[in-house]
Amino acid sequence: MKRHIVLMALLVSCTVAVSAQALTASSTEIHVDDLPEYIIISSEARGISGGILPVIESKGSVHDVALTELESMFADRKKLNLKNQIDLLNKMSELGYEFVNAYPSWISNSTSRVRTGMVFRKKPRFRD
Repeated sequence: MKRHIVLMALLVSCTVAVSAQALTASSTEIHVDDLPEYIIISSEARGISGGILPVIESKGSVHDVALTELESMFADRKKLNLKNQIDLLNKMSELGYEFVNAYPSWISNSTSRVRTGMVFRKKPRFRD
């Protein structure tokens, strides 16, 4: 009987933890439930100032507000301070997404800049 009660309590706490997945910085909080199953993020190195400049594809999406908020959170150096794509991968994992694929999304021959597109998908436990 005690074993069943402990197991039930453990299950309830796990369920609460899964539904409470969020990324928080300063006064901004974004929950995985407010975001789509897939997110495409293009990023480019900022150059001398350091860090990366992420751009999230959101135009016309029903999740436009949440995606725009996530993009501004990533772009604000005071909030998350993304220095490179590894930081971006780790923050997306923390939010509840897994990396799917990457591809060059834009190349500027005059400045030799390459924008990299990265595809993320919600981890299985957060999918509808």
